[in-house]
Amino acid sequence: MTPVHYVRRSGWWIFRTCRTVETLDVTVGVDFRGVGDGSFGVVTAFCSGVVRCPDWVKEAADSQ
Repeated sequence: MTPVHYVRRSGWWIFRTCRTVETLDVTVGVDFRGVGDGSFGVVTAFCSGVVRCPDWVKEAADSQ
């Protein structure tokens, strides 16, 4: 389980500010079995406590 933060940024250059607007806990299932030269990796992930994960959760995961 890991927290995912929704951060809203505003401003420009040295005047830029970042603020955490919302945080959701995400449960992630990882398969550590060896496959080739690494491990299989993340099998599934879902938000805890909500019916459907907001779009910003998927966007945060895709940007990494």
